[in-house]
Amino acid sequence: MNKEQYAKNLRSRIVANIKHNFNVDHHELLEEWGYGSSLRKIRDIDVLKEILFVAQGGTIQSQSIGSLDEQGRYAWALMKEAGWDTRRLRSLMIKKCGVGTWKQLSTSEKKQVIQILKSYQQS
Repeated sequence: MNKEQYAKNLRSRIVANIKHNFNVDHHELLEEWGYGSSLRKIRDIDVLKEILFVAQGGTIQSQSIGSLDEQGRYAWALMKEAGWDTRRLRSLMIKKCGVGTWKQLSTSEKKQVIQILKSYQQS
């Protein structure tokens, strides 16, 4: 099974578990948990595994965004200045870019996240 098929299988299992364990619309619940409303946009296997774990009744394990490069440290500083916490930054990354760790973002996605943080910093 390749990575794409594995991700598709995880998405199916997530939806099935949410419907079985919570009996609600999975889009709303995913949004409430901070993952955005679309599973298709999430391409990070580790994030999908985490969502499945939560859908099965577990609690969110990771609040980290992983190791940081120079841009990541800058984004981290902007996050603190904007009054955000790690969960909110991670939710933004998942919602906008489909990944939950900084190292998996492309250069343009990193710039996008930094621009968003800058706009909140000025508010």
